[in-house]
Amino acid sequence: MVRKKLVSLAISFCLLLIVVAIWYSERTTVLDLFKKAEPGWLFAGFACYLVNYVLRTYRLQVLINFHRVSFRTLFRISCLHGFFSYFLPLRSGDLSLPLLLKKESDFSLIVGSAVLIKTRLLDMISLGFFLATATVFSLKHIATHYLVLFVICSLCLVLVPYAITSLLRLQRIASLQFLNKLPTDFRLSQYTLAETILSFFIWLFVGCTLFAVVTALSIPLSFLDIWFLTAIQLPLQLIPIQGIANAGNHEAGWVAGFSILGITPELGLGFALASHIAIILYVALLGVIGLMVPRKYQSSHY
Repeated sequence: MVRKKLVSLAISFCLLLIVVAIWYSERTTVLDLFKKAEPGWLFAGFACYLVNYVLRTYRLQVLINFHRVSFRTLFRISCLHGFFSYFLPLRSGDLSLPLLLKKESDFSLIVGSAVLIKTRLLDMISLGFFLATATVFSLKHIATHYLVLFVICSLCLVLVPYAITSLLRLQRIASLQFLNKLPTDFRLSQYTLAETILSFFIWLFVGCTLFAVVTALSIPLSFLDIWFLTAIQLPLQLIPIQGIANAGNHEAGWVAGFSILGITPELGLGFALASHIAIILYVALLGVIGLMVPRKYQSSHY
């Protein structure tokens, strides 16, 4: 087990080193893109990114409706969770949510873990919907083999969360000790309309963030092309192998999407690196905002 973790950690560091080396070799292209970037669109991108985390805070408030926690506290938790999730390798930053809920609001790790699981299942449903929609509107650009792949991925992203909830309703599974320790008002085995709608708008604003960054860097793509590119990029956020600061995942997703849209890998790589730097700045600012939000301790004992 330890050996596997060390191997995964080594892969993450290798991805980071590779991206740094590529960035150094492409630094002239990247710097030129930023020199020509439109500040208004970069600011709009950060505004959309911030709205995305306000919506994540509302979703967290809906999920833990069994106990009242201040919006300010949950916003701090959401911002710090987003920061750790992006910068820490191997998706280990995701585990910060249960820890932050315990530290900031005294939730048990079991409840915090259940909340994290449900948020990820809701994210999968939204991402599946976006990928399916983007595929339908980009049929002319997609080769048949890609079309089949995207349809299968879309169906899996949507159906797997519902299959899991169906399993959780089975009496043998519902009686597990882990589930019995959850508050009675917390429904891990179903998705409410409010949770689903909030998740949809969360990822819509993530997409708007990427659209603003792409537009700011004057990347020659239409809105539908950017929508398709975003739909390909976002599911990569669920892959367990991740470099530090999302190194490798971001570049791979964008270069793959650019190649499907007819942009050469050489040009696509420069765009991918420049957009990655912009996103890193957004996440860093998000972390600063999270740290600046005053702490307000509330005891929940769940």
